[in-house]
Amino acid sequence: MNFTKIKNPVTGLAEGIDLIKLNGDSKVQINAAVGQDYATIYGTDWFRDANGNVLINDDPNDSHPDGFPWTDKNTVVPLGKVSPDWTMNIYNTLIYKGFTLTTLVDIKEGGYMNNGTRFVLDYYGMSEETAGRTTPTVFEGVYGHMDATGNVVSSGVTNTTEVIKDQSWYKGENRFTNYGAATQALEESSYVKLREITLSYNFSKALASKLRLKNIEIYATGNNLVVLTPYKGGDPEVSVYGATNGQGFDYFSSPAAKTYLFGVKLSF
Repeated sequence: MNFTKIKNPVTGLAEGIDLIKLNGDSKVQINAAVGQDYATIYGTDWFRDANGNVLINDDPNDSHPDGFPWTDKNTVVPLGKVSPDWTMNIYNTLIYKGFTLTTLVDIKEGGYMNNGTRFVLDYYGMSEETAGRTTPTVFEGVYGHMDATGNVVSSGVTNTTEVIKDQSWYKGENRFTNYGAATQALEESSYVKLREITLSYNFSKALASKLRLKNIEIYATGNNLVVLTPYKGGDPEVSVYGATNGQGFDYFSSPAAKTYLFGVKLSF
């Protein structure tokens, strides 16, 4: 068993530099920023009050629909770190008579991924969550609005207004191409994976000898057969930018394949 705990804060950069972009696009970036963990996801967020509550619009006279949050498009903030809090893998080999069972389990706790795939599918109405676009929704947050001077005003009263997240929500101000709040695409990427499992059987030496062999073994191997994760995308380990510093992006990246292998080993 191996266990690794990761702490990787950025304590300083070159003089006059507070942030270095590792990778990303105009909507979401992976940055090395002073005071944050290395490789932290930056992007736009909802307007919030001083207590961090999402503001739900309650001004019937403005252009933004009541009962919905709205995006602070002018401010980019840290949303979450890519790297996990800790990782662990457990390798076992169990032998009973001629049978051998080998397993490898990988565990990752903490860390976030930008699920851009879901954000795009939302825009086109192709994701599972858009199937509920006729079901009333209540956004978590408190009532608020923006005053005449552009300052955010919070009532502190919990939102109870039911709204419909229909096409005007997914393709309106919140749409992917119009810089909808990037925080919506942020998802925890913890997982437990049965990375590999192999069951084999060695036939008796007597049988092998009759066939003029030293050993006969049959086996079955499976890879990535079980993945337990809160991540809604295809795989919490993918990276659209490959093996670079800019991990944490999922834009239609291919997940790890689930594979099965069967074989016979003959020793002469």
